[in-house]
Amino acid sequence: MLTASVAHADWEHIIFNLIFFYAFSPMLEMAIASSKRYVLTLLAIAFVTHISYSIFSLITGEYIPTLGLSGVLMGVIGLSAYLIPRARVQTFVWVLTYVRNTLIPAWILAAWFIGWDIWDMYNYGLSAGVNFISHISGGFAGYLIGYFYFREHKKDIREEVDDAIEYARSVRQDTGIASTYSGDRKRLENEARERDAKRNHEQHMSRIYNYVQANRDSDAIILILDDYDLQQHSVEIYDALFNRMLQWGPSKALLCTGRLIIDLHLHNRQYLSAINMAKQCHTIAPEFVLADSLHVLVLAKQAMVVNEYELAWMIIKNVNVRYGNAIDTIRSTLLEVELLWMYLGKPDKARELITNLLAHQQSEEHRAMILSLAKSMQ
Repeated sequence: MLTASVAHADWEHIIFNLIFFYAFSPMLEMAIASSKRYVLTLLAIAFVTHISYSIFSLITGEYIPTLGLSGVLMGVIGLSAYLIPRARVQTFVWVLTYVRNTLIPAWILAAWFIGWDIWDMYNYGLSAGVNFISHISGGFAGYLIGYFYFREHKKDIREEVDDAIEYARSVRQDTGIASTYSGDRKRLENEARERDAKRNHEQHMSRIYNYVQANRDSDAIILILDDYDLQQHSVEIYDALFNRMLQWGPSKALLCTGRLIIDLHLHNRQYLSAINMAKQCHTIAPEFVLADSLHVLVLAKQAMVVNEYELAWMIIKNVNVRYGNAIDTIRSTLLEVELLWMYLGKPDKARELITNLLAHQQSEEHRAMILSLAKSMQ
């Protein structure tokens, strides 16, 4: 059943079949966008055409030798009519004195060829020596395979197919000395690039999302940092990424992206933007840790400048636990005492911190600083 589709009676038979096959098949394969699915579709069409012919022969008792790619070809035409109906095929038309190469939409050609075979089948049956049953069943099989198995795929590629058709139209009519068409190929090329960039971005986001959902935050972070050298000067890209990830719920990858954004904002002296990002991150994780311990005091003091005292305290508190020896704990704790005493109305907590500092501090310089602050609190 399958090998008969690739066997032919003579050279004329195979050449004409391949001419028609080549007219439709390349654009259909590109539309399906999968060589594996494309081959499986051709095999399915071939199977349907021969099953249909076998059933017809069993019922009617009419038999003719059957071979050739025509049934599969009609299936390709039928599938084209469903999947890419507006795609235009260059066709040689010869009617009496009318001889011209013209571009005809795939759906019109499909209707013409399948309708013509239905007409011939009605008038001649199998007596003409042509297996019209395979032709007709192949055409309908191609269309129905498209309808049942490629319906969602057709929606996905609709915009891309429309752009490709419009671009091909502009290329055709922009060439030639006598052309008066003012097709904007540059605009179409830009739109195609934008569409490709958008598709690549969505694929990138989909991979990050899959990693985050699988708790593979390390892999997600590696993917996020993949183009850091190129994107580090465009913090807006990471801001948009953070807002997108925020919709997926809390994750380590989200907080790491927040750290990256804070670092970039501080590097660019965009303190207010850094403060706003830190506020979001501390809302997600109260014990949020900055990527660079040198930024702790800087960010806390900038938060105090804009009266964000609660945020400044969240940044500075428990630094010995959160950052260890990587930070100046004395200066950080003194700033925390100042926040608690002067701005947050927590004098008891402030005195407790001062007492702990004096109890564990041996340096005379630091003890003098601590005692000076303690006197100002009395």
